[in-house]
Amino acid sequence: MIEEKHQQKDNEQYLRTGARAVWGHVKENRFDIVVLVVLSIVISVASALIPYVSGKLFDAINVMAQGGDARWPVLPLTFLSIWFVVEMGMHLLDWGSSLRTQYVRLFFRFNYLAKGVAKLLLFPVTFHKENKAGAVADTISSAGMAISNTLTSVVIDVFPEFISILVGLGIGFWVNASLTWVLCVGMLIYVVILAIVIPRTSAAEKQHQELRIEAQGYLHDVLGSIFAVKQANAEQYEIGQMDERFMGKSVAVWYRMNKLFHTARFLQRAVSTGTQLVIFLIAIRLVANGVITLGELLMFNGYAAMVFGPFARLSAWWRGIQEALVAAAKAEEILHLPTEVYSPKGAARQELFGKVSFDKVHFRYKQQGPEVLQGVTMKVSPGEVVALVGESGVGKSTLVDLISGYYFATSGQVLVDDVPVEKMDLNSLRRQIAVVPQEVSLFNASVADNIRYGTFAATQEEVTRVAKEAQADEFIAHLPRQYEQLVGNRGIKLSVGQKQRIAIARAMLRNPKILILDEPTSALDPQTEVGITAALERLMRGRTTFIIAHRLSTVRKADRIYVLDKGKIAEEGSHTELMQLQGGIYRNLYELHVGLHE
Repeated sequence: MIEEKHQQKDNEQYLRTGARAVWGHVKENRFDIVVLVVLSIVISVASALIPYVSGKLFDAINVMAQGGDARWPVLPLTFLSIWFVVEMGMHLLDWGSSLRTQYVRLFFRFNYLAKGVAKLLLFPVTFHKENKAGAVADTISSAGMAISNTLTSVVIDVFPEFISILVGLGIGFWVNASLTWVLCVGMLIYVVILAIVIPRTSAAEKQHQELRIEAQGYLHDVLGSIFAVKQANAEQYEIGQMDERFMGKSVAVWYRMNKLFHTARFLQRAVSTGTQLVIFLIAIRLVANGVITLGELLMFNGYAAMVFGPFARLSAWWRGIQEALVAAAKAEEILHLPTEVYSPKGAARQELFGKVSFDKVHFRYKQQGPEVLQGVTMKVSPGEVVALVGESGVGKSTLVDLISGYYFATSGQVLVDDVPVEKMDLNSLRRQIAVVPQEVSLFNASVADNIRYGTFAATQEEVTRVAKEAQADEFIAHLPRQYEQLVGNRGIKLSVGQKQRIAIARAMLRNPKILILDEPTSALDPQTEVGITAALERLMRGRTTFIIAHRLSTVRKADRIYVLDKGKIAEEGSHTELMQLQGGIYRNLYELHVGLHE
């Protein structure tokens, strides 16, 4: 029982967080909301007049039909004219309100999505490594859609309906107080049912959102690794996983939540029907005694429907509102995480010479996690080519990530041009560093746009020049649209070697002071590797270069080679010097990876 109360309290706090997020967006775009509110009030008041005018029109027709009246047919035509004007005016306002609503709905949705994605791009690398991209994207997208739909629904549907309720009750008390009190009792029972159901559904909604987002994230991962699925012949396994995650978990919670809603809906309809029955029984006696007219009974039934109608739809509205609040709360949990500090206080942008130093650097990814680097010390002069060698998991990639400021040393210092990286302007630093990775990231854009990515102002002449230097111009010339050819998602239309050449051209165009080559030839065949290596040698000239490689044939020309073992520098020297170490790690690696093939 205590645990259930704590859970309910947590759910209420979650909904409050979501409500604050939604309210923040209302304040940012208050003008559009105010316009819609004003239109809604006018439409609500007009809607509330319809039953009154209809009742008066019915009484006028009834009186005239029974005994005639000197005002026939002027009085009925007058009420009919009023009814027509109010109806047409209401339709005209509704037309304008609907157009405005659609604009506001789209604006809120895509504005939230755009701001959310912009915030994600500013998060540090640690965030993106620890979270599934698909799940995060789905969280932001769902929140944007839910918030936009909820805001417009509250303003266009919920708010006007409850204004109509107030107007309807006011006129109802004016027509007949006893009937209106019966209506109020029915409404009270209605609200009690909602109050009992809503807290239970909020917990189910939160759980459903979490399961759905987790399943969506898994779906994105599977589709993003479709070749791995095909190669492993794992289609049926993944189909089973999808069925379990979506149908077995997410849908089960969704069904439980809907069962609560539909049970409440049945009880509410029963209350509504019972209240109407009591009203009719009392109304028959009142009409028979001449207390109210048939027109007033018709009028009162119209207002009774106006009062109960919104409450009948309230459970469905609340479900949408609750979904939006939960979605907004989950998105806000992400969007309020700290972003990277790109420009620390006192940081200056500077042109680099390319000197890099590691001074007793220790590093661990998490506070209680294992140390990846342990007391690494090295000094690299401008223009020097350095190779980092070692088995997988010894800290090679982590070492170069510290140079770009993706992470900062747990202790010790990483310095570029004798300035600690954490005190540098990261935009300026990263602009002067280029990376040629093993797996090249290409966008479904043209060849030219992929080459100039990161150097967006580059001219076509500059793009063509670096493509020739990277030996990419030959295959580009054979593409149907040459430099304007779309490369497909992740460059799927290009071979591994072609993608590497584009990556090299991209790095050349950047004209970096520091160059990082992360396993750039490990996936290439020997013939392609020869051409790529020649292009890389041109790229490395005059630049401080860090080469990470398992294929040690690519590092023999490095000025110095650092051998990492268990996060420490175990050996250091040129290829010749390291080969002279009997039983040395480098020599053993070289003989294992290279010597056997010579």
